[in-house]
Amino acid sequence: MTTTSFHLGLQRSPKTSLQRSQNRRSSSGILRTSLRSTSSPEQSYTVKLNLPPLGIIFEEINPGLSTGVLVSGFVENSQGDLNPLIQPGDILTTTTAVKIESGSSKYSLVTVNAEKCDFDTIISAISSHQPKFRCDYVELGFRRQEKIAVENGE
Repeated sequence: MTTTSFHLGLQRSPKTSLQRSQNRRSSSGILRTSLRSTSSPEQSYTVKLNLPPLGIIFEEINPGLSTGVLVSGFVENSQGDLNPLIQPGDILTTTTAVKIESGSSKYSLVTVNAEKCDFDTIISAISSHQPKFRCDYVELGFRRQEKIAVENGE
């Protein structure tokens, strides 16, 4: 299977394991970040990135189902790659989207539960951010499950 690129720097990836580039220089693409530890072995965090291209390669969790996406890699030296929080395997939980009210020119920024969306809906939500809507950032929420060490192959 080949990787399909989208004009905003987001890519659909086949089920492959991609290694994160180790040459992250700075977090200059980050407008705001927060990290929240929960009582479970998971961490949740939110990043606010400039408008696309983000350079994040997303992979469907369950292809064809509305169960969200996870990060499978990055375009080298992109906003996603340079962000110190985002890691391969992180699950996208939320994204902001521009919502245009039917029959009017009014619009608002809404938060979308990405865990209940398919790949195309998530990409549409992220790509809805445009300068003409006076929205110069995309806010993405992620969840990371801590890896639990297994001893003796159990």
